[in-house]
Amino acid sequence: MQCLHGNPEMAVCLLQVFAQRLRIATNSQRQLALMDVYGRLKSTLLTLSKEVNGIRIVEPKPTQQKLANMIGASREMVSRILKNLKADGYIEISKTSIIIRKALSEK
Repeated sequence: MQCLHGNPEMAVCLLQVFAQRLRIATNSQRQLALMDVYGRLKSTLLTLSKEVNGIRIVEPKPTQQKLANMIGASREMVSRILKNLKADGYIEISKTSIIIRKALSEK
């Protein structure tokens, strides 16, 4: 408490970090409650991706199990959706990354 009283900038920084984490947690709960598995996976891929030369890339590539854990689904369901997205040309999967080739459809 003495540290926070003596350094109000640190207190403000801590509040900002807490608020950001609360927003992330709230958004995750909203996704679990209101979106289907496809929507949760789509949102997660977009959140994890970064734009490089106009292309969205998820790097390093998370495992299917990690994605499943993040969105509250089975690994098999994530595998099926990724396979369909790849077959339809939406994504390209390599050993190290997932490249989002075109905007992911609403379904």
